[in-house]
Amino acid sequence: MYAHEYKCIHFVRTDRNDVPIVAERHCVLQTNLCTKIGSSHSNCVSTVEHLMAALTLNGIEKVRIELSGEEVPILDGSAIIWSRMIEDAIDREDKKDREDKKANRKRQSQSMKLVQRVDSFVLLWAHQDTQIHASIEFGAWYESYHYTGQKEQILGARSFVLEEWIEALKQNDRILGAQLTNGLVKTNKGWRNGPLRWENEAARHKVLDLIGDLSLAHLSQKHMMISYKSGHSLHIAMTQII
Repeated sequence: MYAHEYKCIHFVRTDRNDVPIVAERHCVLQTNLCTKIGSSHSNCVSTVEHLMAALTLNGIEKVRIELSGEEVPILDGSAIIWSRMIEDAIDREDKKDREDKKANRKRQSQSMKLVQRVDSFVLLWAHQDTQIHASIEFGAWYESYHYTGQKEQILGARSFVLEEWIEALKQNDRILGAQLTNGLVKTNKGWRNGPLRWENEAARHKVLDLIGDLSLAHLSQKHMMISYKSGHSLHIAMTQII
């Protein structure tokens, strides 16, 4: 998957004779439940956020990714398997040098930025360290997580869905490939498929999604970020104003 000769992260649909799909903010086509990018609605790739987070957290900025279909495999619903594959594919000795150079090239916001819809928001400003505080709230269920740059604390956090959403999503041809092995299901009584990897695994996954989505804007991780009830739509809206 990793190759030095490519100058950016891009996807190639091997089932189509079309142009490469560049992982950039201007290529985002859709943000409902996942992030979809493409050169057109027929030449596109969906659910890129977990793979993009794994690439970002491992310091990868140029790679050709070949897919024979539209959707990036969801695997276990987190980014941990992608990260292990990436680590196996790269030369560990030059990894730190690549991460240091990448940090110097990444975009850093020169002022505080805010995107907000009703009571949901993402706020960020430049900081000397990586600090991301994510909170989620659905009715009486609330949890949060504060990330300070230890990627092992978020890579394994899995996607989640509320049980009450499932039927409507399936009727709209969404999450058709979802299983209890590749995502968490939250019920009124607790978790349908535990055990959790962390007590606040859902909030940790929100941090993972945020990093994956903001990577489309080549944003340095050296920011203070606060997200509350955010989703892919707000994340991508932030990429447009950085």
